[in-house]
Amino acid sequence: MAQDAPPPGGLLSKVVKFVRNPTVNWSELDQLDERDSQYNKHVLKEMIERKRANDFVRKREFDQLRKLRQRTALGVPPAPAALDDSGFFDSSQPAGAGHREGTLKKIDEIEAQMARQQWQHPRDGAAAPQFSPTVNAAPQPAEDRVTDFAATDIQPREAMLADAPAEDMLPDVDWSLGASAQGGDVMADPGLEEAAIRFANGDDAGCEAALLALAEAQTPGPVALRAWAALFDLYRATAQQGRFDAMAIDFSVRHHRPAPGWFPIGMPDRAATGPAAPGAELAWVSPALLEAAQVSALAVQLAGFRGETVQLDWTALDAVQPLALGPLADLLSQLASLPLRVSARAGVRLDQLLRHHTVSGQRTQAAAWWRLRLAWLRLTQRPEEFDLVALDYCITYEVAPPPWEDVRCSWVAADAAGAQAGRAPSGQAAAPGGPAPAVRLAGVVAGDAAGALASIGVQPSGGMPLVVDCAQLVRIDFAAAGSVLNWAAAQQAAGQQLEFHGLHRLVAIFLHVIGLSDHAKILPHDR
Repeated sequence: MAQDAPPPGGLLSKVVKFVRNPTVNWSELDQLDERDSQYNKHVLKEMIERKRANDFVRKREFDQLRKLRQRTALGVPPAPAALDDSGFFDSSQPAGAGHREGTLKKIDEIEAQMARQQWQHPRDGAAAPQFSPTVNAAPQPAEDRVTDFAATDIQPREAMLADAPAEDMLPDVDWSLGASAQGGDVMADPGLEEAAIRFANGDDAGCEAALLALAEAQTPGPVALRAWAALFDLYRATAQQGRFDAMAIDFSVRHHRPAPGWFPIGMPDRAATGPAAPGAELAWVSPALLEAAQVSALAVQLAGFRGETVQLDWTALDAVQPLALGPLADLLSQLASLPLRVSARAGVRLDQLLRHHTVSGQRTQAAAWWRLRLAWLRLTQRPEEFDLVALDYCITYEVAPPPWEDVRCSWVAADAAGAQAGRAPSGQAAAPGGPAPAVRLAGVVAGDAAGALASIGVQPSGGMPLVVDCAQLVRIDFAAAGSVLNWAAAQQAAGQQLEFHGLHRLVAIFLHVIGLSDHAKILPHDR
C-alpha cells in the first residue's frame, strides 16, 4: 500500500513557517507563499504601469518644451492657450496646482521687491518717498472679491513667466557694449571689474574670492547672477571642473534651476594666435574595427590641424572596440565645440551601430555606448532626437542624462553635400554673406600682441565687420590688451568695423574696462 506523499517542504519547513508567523493558523500556513506571490505580482504590475505612464508624460513634456524653445528662437510669442490645449500640465499635476503656484510666486516676487527697495540707498538730493495716510476701505461684496481673485488666478502661465523678474534666471543681458547705454551699465559694477582685473593679472584666487562675495550676497540680484556666470567662466578658463561641479550644485540649490553646463575654454591644441589656413581639409577614414589607438591618432591629427574642414568617412565601419568608446565620444564632443566645418560619409552606418547598442531599458550594454550616441547626435545637430535618447538613457540607468549644449561647428552630411548647405551652429541663424571669422585669439595672450594683429591688416569687407573669434581666449594681460586697443583704434580710424565674438565674461569685462568697447563691439558667449 503506497503511502501518501508528504506536503511540499516537509513538516520541518511548516514548523519554521509557524514559528515565523505565530498569528497564522496551522492549516493556513501552506497559503502564505501563494499570497506573497500574488502580492508581488500585483506590485510589479503597478510599477510597470506607473513607469509606462511616467515615460509617456515625459515624452510629451519634452515635445512641448522643444516646441516652446523653437518658438522662442524664431521670435514667435507663445499662444496663451498653447499649454492648455496640449494637455501638457494636465497629465503631470492637479488642475489647480499651477494656479496656486503662480499666486504664491507672485507673493514671493512682491516680497523680494520690497526687500530690495529697503536695501537701496536714495540718491543724493532725492526726496524721501511720501506715503498717503491710511484710510479704511469700504467693505466689498464677497462675490466681487471672489471675482477679482479668480481673475488673477486664471492668468495664463506664459504671462506669469513673462512678468517674472530678471533675478529669477540668468539674465539675457546685452553684452555688446558698443555705444549703447545698456552695455555700459552691464559692465559698470565695481566688484565685477575688480575681479576681471585680478584675473588679468593672474590672481585667480583673488578673482574667485571677489566673485564669491558677489555671488553669495544675501539679496540676490542681477549683479549676483552675473557674478555667478563670471565665476563659472573662471572655472572653465582655469580647467577646474571639480570646483565647477560643486558650485553648480550650490547654484541650483540657491536659485532652484539647473546650472549652466561645463565646457572647456582654451583647448591646448588651439592655443595659437592667428588665422586658420584657408582651404585646408582633414580627411579621416574609419577602419572596419575602430580601436582606441586609431582614435588617439585622429586626436593627434586634429591637435595639429589649422584648417577649416574635417571630413569623417564611416563607410567601412562594422564595430567599435569597447576601449575606444569613451575617447571617440570625447573626440566628437571636441569637434562639436570647435569652429570647423565637419562633414561625414556613410554616417548612417554609425547611426545603425549606435542604435543597436542603445536599446531603452536594457543595461547589458555599456553606458559608454549611450554617451557616444549622444555626442554623435550633438555633432550632427539633432536636438530633438538628442532629447528622446537622453530620456531613454535616464529611464535605463535611472540617472540624469548629460544636457544639450550648443555647438560651434558647421555640419553637413557629405552624401548630400551637393543638395544641402551646411547647417549654422546651434543657436545662430544662417546669414548668407555675413561676417566670417578672419582672425582668432586663443590661449593666454601676454606681452605685445601688435605683431600678430598687424599681420592681419585691414581686409576690405564691403561694409561688413571684421570678426575676431575669441571663443578659446583664456586670458589677456594689460600689455597685450593695450596692443589690441591700439590696433582696434587704428582699424576704426581706417573705417573698418570690428567685432570680438565668444569671449568669456572676465575677459569681456576687462576689455571694457580698458576702453576697447569705444572702438569695437564686444560679444561674450551666452552659455
